[in-house]
Amino acid sequence: MQELSSANAQQANITSLSDVIKANPNSPGPYNVRGTAYAAAGQNAQALEDFNTAIKINPNFHQAYLNRGLIYRRTGKLDLAMQDFNRAAQLNPNYAAAFAARANLEKQEGKIDAALSDFQTALSIDPNNLGAYNDRALTYQLQGNHKAAITDFDQVLVRDASSMQAYNGRGISKLAVRDFQGALDDFNAIIDIDRSYPGAWVNRGLAEEALGRKDDAKASCQHGLAQDPTNQVARGCVQRTGGNLF
Repeated sequence: MQELSSANAQQANITSLSDVIKANPNSPGPYNVRGTAYAAAGQNAQALEDFNTAIKINPNFHQAYLNRGLIYRRTGKLDLAMQDFNRAAQLNPNYAAAFAARANLEKQEGKIDAALSDFQTALSIDPNNLGAYNDRALTYQLQGNHKAAITDFDQVLVRDASSMQAYNGRGISKLAVRDFQGALDDFNAIIDIDRSYPGAWVNRGLAEEALGRKDDAKASCQHGLAQDPTNQVARGCVQRTGGNLF
């Protein structure tokens, strides 16, 4: 019922925006807003059409270029996505979201140094951009620079103490630098917020195993394996700690 209600709400929003567009057919803003609503509903073709229209009406509409680029990235048209992110950043050099989006695409393409540079630009423009901190931390993890990743996850959690993604990422990096108790604290924080968060129980088990708490590790990893029987990390942990596989 909740998913149905959400879908109904999205459709009602799209219908309302369509009425606005009928009344203002030459205004690019409503097309951009409706495009984001279509994107949120997973209707990529309709979203793309609206962003194209917004850009046709106003070729300097930097937000529409960013949004269109996100649709291109989602649909695997990475060259077109990069062109749009570049255009958005060119049109508005103070548009942090454009640099963050381009950085994520660069990370996806393995251009780590370029990605880190763009994340830095995004954060210099908007020091409270939680997504940029989180995504830069994930980029540092790809480099194996876990200390820098922890610092960025810290910045997220200072601003949002309920970010389970940041707790999970920081816990993984703490495991990598052998701060096992710190990692355990982070995974416990996730479970306190949402006991069903994917991988949290298994990660907690790994931290407990590293701390020599074999029975606790076994229980945590078995719980994680029950959540996801295909999780090979959980299966290995259960085997090492003497638990029962199923």
